[in-house]
Order: sequence, then C-alpha cells, then structure tokens
Amino acid sequence: MCVFQVDLFNARGPLPRTIGEVAERQKDIRYSSRTRLNTDVFRRRHRMEKAVSNLLEKLPPEFSDDPDVQALRECDRHNAITIIHLIHRRMRYHNHAKDYEFSRATIGDHWQAGRNDVTRTLRHQAWRDRHRPESGIQVFDLTRDATD
Repeated sequence: MCVFQVDLFNARGPLPRTIGEVAERQKDIRYSSRTRLNTDVFRRRHRMEKAVSNLLEKLPPEFSDDPDVQALRECDRHNAITIIHLIHRRMRYHNHAKDYEFSRATIGDHWQAGRNDVTRTLRHQAWRDRHRPESGIQVFDLTRDATD
C-alpha cells in the first residue's frame, strides 16, 4: 500500500522569537500532530505484527488448532506500507492567521507549492529506487530540504 499523507502544517520549525511566531508555531504543532500520530501508529502496528509472526513460528505444532493462535494467524498479513509525507512548508509571508486566511492568491500559492512537492517527490532518486520495505513500513519526506 502506498499512502500520500498531506500535512498542511509542519510539526518541525524554528524556535519562535516573537509572540506572533509563538502563535504560528503553536498552530503548526497542534494541527500537524494528527498525521504524525497516524504514522507512529502504523509503525507500532507493524512492529507488533512482526512480533506476532515471530512468535507464531516458534510455537510447537500442538498449538496450531488453538482458537487464540488461529486468531493471531489472521492478523499475520505481512503488508508493506509506504508513506509519502507531503508537508506544507512555511512561506515567507505566513503568520498566525494561516489557519483561516484563504484568499485566492494564498490558495493559489498553496496549490502550486503542493504540485511542486509532488513533482519533486516523484522525481527524487530515493522514490525511484525504493523497494518493498523489509520492516513493513517506510516513510519518505523527500521535499524537506528542497530549495526550488
């Protein structure tokens, strides 16, 4: 499964220096936490699925008909998930009003930034050279250091 996870607020950012920047960072952190939580839950779930799989391999044959073992086998799917983070980065004109400032010009800038991020991600060598993740999950944030 490949998931493109769009985050309109960036959890990472510079230390604020003014009250306005504090208000802006507070919103970034609050609104971005849900997508980070989802990624962390996927990772935790895959670690548990791998642990269940390892334990099932170690069980003696006489446990194979046990209803609890059968229930655990149903959870042992070995699905691979790739998560592509597309995180909206701070624009030079952003301020604490960015969660309710939806002018035509601002929305146009956001759409263009999103198109640029998708294009950059799909052209990135790490994306093009990716393989099925051995650990069950891989996460890409390929526009983090972009300068264009």
